Amino acid sequence: MRNLVIFLIEVLAITTYSFVAVSVEGPEGGKLDRYNFNGIGANSFMFYVMIPLFILIPIITKGFDSKLIGTLIIGALVGGILQDFVWFLVNPYFGLARFTSVDATWLAWTNLGFIELPTLYLINFFMQIVSWFVFFRNSNRVEKFYKSIKRN
Repeated sequence: MRNLVIFLIEVLAITTYSFVAVSVEGPEGGKLDRYNFNGIGANSFMFYVMIPLFILIPIITKGFDSKLIGTLIIGALVGGILQDFVWFLVNPYFGLARFTSVDATWLAWTNLGFIELPTLYLINFFMQIVSWFVFFRNSNRVEKFYKSIKRN
């Protein structure tokens, strides 16, 4: 239950970033990175610096816990997809009708025949499955491995 609550709060927190991005970008999708800090774009800074630092807080306070780490990784991955998708839902200049490769040219797209999806969504989904397999399905092995390297 605790991991589910952590997952839901994390996904909600990351998803709310959509509202910030929409208010800054307006009709220019994918332009948040025009604002940068020491050469790092705002979007990159958020997803590669700030979110990972926030994710470390429960790990630092609780210590190593395979299922907690898996929850945090999968939550960040799900949150990342939802954040991007919600951006289309709440942006008055885009909307769901423009969630296409024709309009969202800043995203790489993959055509699966029956549906076209951003490539990042597919990679992200694959990473979620791998994370679940490693940190949940094999949590005992991961815990055992961690304890063995911690002793050395």
